[in-house]
Amino acid sequence: MKTSLKVIILFLIVFNFRIPYFYDTAVLSVIISLLYYIIVRRSIPFYQFNSRYVVTILAATVAMICIVMLITVFHGRYDFTLYMKRFTLQLFMLFALATAYPLMIEGKEEQALEETLKIICYTFAWEGAIHLTGFIYNPFGEWLIRLLSEDRKIVDSYVSDYYIHRFRFYAMSGSVFFELPAAMGVACIVYFRLLLERGQKYMGYFISIVVLMLLLAGIMLSGRTGFIGLFTGLLYYIVFMSRSGWKKDIWRLVAASALLGFIFYSALSDKQKNDFNEQLLPFALEGYYNWKEYGTFFIRSADVTMDSHYFPLKAETIQKGHGVEAMSVPFYRHTDAGYMNALVFGGIFYLLALVAYQCLYFIKPLSLARLRVDANGRRRDFWFFTILLAYMFVMEYKGVALGSQHLTEVVFLFICSAYITQHYFREDYGQDS
Repeated sequence: MKTSLKVIILFLIVFNFRIPYFYDTAVLSVIISLLYYIIVRRSIPFYQFNSRYVVTILAATVAMICIVMLITVFHGRYDFTLYMKRFTLQLFMLFALATAYPLMIEGKEEQALEETLKIICYTFAWEGAIHLTGFIYNPFGEWLIRLLSEDRKIVDSYVSDYYIHRFRFYAMSGSVFFELPAAMGVACIVYFRLLLERGQKYMGYFISIVVLMLLLAGIMLSGRTGFIGLFTGLLYYIVFMSRSGWKKDIWRLVAASALLGFIFYSALSDKQKNDFNEQLLPFALEGYYNWKEYGTFFIRSADVTMDSHYFPLKAETIQKGHGVEAMSVPFYRHTDAGYMNALVFGGIFYLLALVAYQCLYFIKPLSLARLRVDANGRRRDFWFFTILLAYMFVMEYKGVALGSQHLTEVVFLFICSAYITQHYFREDYGQDS
């Protein structure tokens, strides 16, 4: 199967959004995958559902649905619309990825990981390109809002009541707030891992620069949270790339990106340049603008998270929670922080369940990567998976992330499955794993 179709299928799964007749695009991805198997391969492969790793993740997701249900019933709330809906949707998205997985790596088992990383980079680059197009050509952005929003008045209320920039809604995604920039950060880590491959035959040099610029655009337009992944990925790249000439490679990357950005900016109209200067840059680079104006580097949302979204919890809350989100408890206020939401909903037990569920994605690949070293004798892949796991714990500080962030969990299943496939394929054929 061509890379372009693989990217389309993954796009439909990861950015799962509502469309007429199919309900969600993840449903459409399953239909496309099945049609490909029936028409092209003349058989439907079920081996991925026999994979112990995939079955474990799917079964654990079902277990999380049951845990959420039990916590809610235990507290006599019987409101399953929030947490249970998240895991139910995630279960189907994971199922859709497992269905499409055989065609994603078809004929590429020996390089399954690298093929997967490339598809992920292209998929998120396309999301960045769509978001950027909506920003520079507002009619397209407004069309996206009409297409993806059930009620346009809701978008208007977010913009007017919560002072959220309208361009953040110009994304072709079912999730446009915290989940999208957080997932963009994961894509950046994936991008720099792919650049470490010797010879880097998976993306040409020019294409790799374009992909990086589109990922950067996606972060700037969706939310600053993704910068954590960008700088984490860059640091990982610096540490694990060849020790000789790394400064030269970094400067080439920066110079080429700056040149491409300058050419793009120069081609914009005066109005589009004004939108960049007056809307996008002050939002994306808020810390720098605050430092320039007030002499102090700070980001309002980060300060608000610590000041408003973290507050003392009662012992009863920590022990067993309340079966609802914080704002539904009379003596607590609304909070976006993931750790706080988990404790208020189900206490320490639910938080530990989320931690265990999230770690479950990485236990197998980490155990395999621990034994594998690169040409320089370093455990590059081990640290790659460790960073991805640690990234989710950092994201949980800002919002709901551990084990329940749809976009990233699907990407994690894809990456980890590919790594396991590649490991055992090379092992079976006596290649270096």
